[in-house]
Amino acid sequence: YNMDNFKIEGLDELIDFVEGMEISEQKERRALRASGEIIKKSMEDSIVEDSGYSKKSIKQSIKRLDDGLYSVVEVGSWYYPFEEYGTSQNKANVGKIERNLQNAIEDAVEESKRILGFK
Repeated sequence: YNMDNFKIEGLDELIDFVEGMEISEQKERRALRASGEIIKKSMEDSIVEDSGYSKKSIKQSIKRLDDGLYSVVEVGSWYYPFEEYGTSQNKANVGKIERNLQNAIEDAVEESKRILGFK
């Protein structure tokens, strides 16, 4: 996951495993959808702004790119970057989303492993 100024890593082991095994596309999609929903929920829960628009603007989808399927979590709200990086008036929540996403990545990897049968 890459959002301008920070990058979340930690899926390398799972990606290597998935690339090396034969799994059905249906099972792969189920694992991607489940892990994407965990990431999406973490992002929604991290938002401080209370209008609800930012939370509703977060969408999760499965996309096929040249080298395979990906779970993509996108933010449509223009306000979202201010939640993570703050403003000149308010820096109270700087880094909160990234910290929460790090934990969510671990949960997403574990859920994907469980679905795919990786111990």
